Amino acid sequence: MLKSYKEAINYIHSLPKFHRTNNLDNIKEALKVLDNPQNDYETIHITGTNGKGTTSNFLANLLEADGKKVGLFISPYVKVFNERIQIDHQYISNQDLLDNVNYLIEKIGSIPLTEFEFVTVLGYFYFRGRVDVAVIEAGIGARHDKTNVITPVVSVITSVDLDHEKLIGPTLQDIAFEKAGIIKKNRPIVTGFLQDSIKEIVANTAVEMSSPLYKFGRDFGINDFKTKNFKLSFTYYDDKVTIREISCDGFEKTTAMNAAIAICAYVQYHQKHQIEVSEKLIKDIF
Repeated sequence: MLKSYKEAINYIHSLPKFHRTNNLDNIKEALKVLDNPQNDYETIHITGTNGKGTTSNFLANLLEADGKKVGLFISPYVKVFNERIQIDHQYISNQDLLDNVNYLIEKIGSIPLTEFEFVTVLGYFYFRGRVDVAVIEAGIGARHDKTNVITPVVSVITSVDLDHEKLIGPTLQDIAFEKAGIIKKNRPIVTGFLQDSIKEIVANTAVEMSSPLYKFGRDFGINDFKTKNFKLSFTYYDDKVTIREISCDGFEKTTAMNAAIAICAYVQYHQKHQIEVSEKLIKDIF
């Protein structure tokens, strides 16, 4: 049994980085032993070459403002490992991390998991019984990403660009196909700006999965973008609502675009539950 937080972190980092195969069999086996904790709460799954971290954070803020307990699984962390697993933006405590790692070693330690697989299982397991909904950031890609063992209420692709070409490339089309694996049957998919060369890949996957597709610039978007003194403002619009003078920190238009993606995903989550969206709440959060 591991006796300290440091030992738990060292154990996690001692696990292999990759398997020779990219299938999801091992993580599915581990989750099955734990009675599939990832199915005990709602999820929203987010992938993207750029913007997934910002979008995930915005979306978690919106859901928290609804009064929900919100899990947030991010990849990678910036300063401390505990950032990767959060509830209402509070990092998993050192003690909880140690206790849960020890429990998982006891239950699934014989299953050959990579470091990211183990961390993903840790996050899914920790959220069970603690959250109403979890925002899950994919690691790399989506189709074969180890987080892709959930059926989310909404899926999100923030952007597609050349990144991790050796793993999910080499072409932009290959990467788009991989990220389109986040789309689930009959579940809405929200996308940011997509290049003309890959739009069809995502759209065709959405059709195959009977998934409503909401594209930035077509089904929702931003107008009246302004920036001053590291503050930006914009108007969000879709076919049902227009919200003016939303403001947040930042100066790049991509920040406003990511905020719009988060709002659209939030709106789709509410529509799934047939709950009216509060424009005031959205403006207050940003």
